[in-house]
Amino acid sequence: THHEFWSAVDRCVFVSATPGAIETSWAAAETGAAVDGYKGVELVVRPTGILDPMIEVRTSRNQLRDILKEMNSCAAKGEAVLVTTITKKMAEDVADFVHDNSSLRVAFMHSDVKTLERVNIVQEVQG
Repeated sequence: THHEFWSAVDRCVFVSATPGAIETSWAAAETGAAVDGYKGVELVVRPTGILDPMIEVRTSRNQLRDILKEMNSCAAKGEAVLVTTITKKMAEDVADFVHDNSSLRVAFMHSDVKTLERVNIVQEVQG
């Protein structure tokens, strides 16, 4: 029964492709959220078997200098770096900062860049 289960379990992670009302109410009760306002957490599982990269969350203080330091470290090992940003303007600003403060080959791409121009950008950055 539910009572027996909950008396034996200290913590629980709910995983459901299609959570129903009972799962939502359990999860909301655990988080203290209102049932109607509880959205849960989306888990995207890739069927390709490709692992997601390690993610490191850092402070936003000095983030451009920090990213430039990381880029230089990767470049010293012959590695390439891809930086993703939230906005088009941010992509342009990051590329400008890196260009102005290093000798790294850098460019930005976003939806305003035409498809054929993207090929040229990749080739130029690869050197």
